[in-house]
Amino acid sequence: MNKIKKAFNMVEITLAIAVIGIGVAGVMSLFPVALNASRDAVGNNYAPDIANQFLNYVSMQCNNDWNTNISTTAGGGIITETVPTNDDGATSWSATAISSIYTCPTSGLYKITQGSASATDFMAAVKVWKTQVTGIYVYGTSYNLTYQYGAQLHVEVSWPIEKPYAQREKRYYSLEIFNPSP
Repeated sequence: MNKIKKAFNMVEITLAIAVIGIGVAGVMSLFPVALNASRDAVGNNYAPDIANQFLNYVSMQCNNDWNTNISTTAGGGIITETVPTNDDGATSWSATAISSIYTCPTSGLYKITQGSASATDFMAAVKVWKTQVTGIYVYGTSYNLTYQYGAQLHVEVSWPIEKPYAQREKRYYSLEIFNPSP
């Protein structure tokens, strides 16, 4: 007895293509979510490193010339007490002595890049401002320091720099620095 082999009919082929199409569309819909999560993970890894690098750079500048950068009077110095405005309009950046830090004509705004010479892995905008050091306790007494003795530096790191400021991820860091020769 000869058996006749049946091929697939058109309905079965159409259903198989539909099932495969739905599966591929489901997998493709996960790509934007995965790309955003990857970008956020990179930013969350680089932001503390950028803040640390930048705070050390500013601290070194302040230790070299306290009066120019911090100033012993309130409201003076290159680093101001005013939080810099957003950097949506910042288009001209100038390189500093450290190749990955760029300044902006607007006071207190910087751009920091991380990566190699051939590719930039991460780029962020950085704002810096100062406040007085408060609440130093010595033998049960609280003291507030003037800028002659110390300052608290505040840094905001925001990324991706290509987006408008309001849509960026932001992280805040601070460091207390003290005048090496008051």
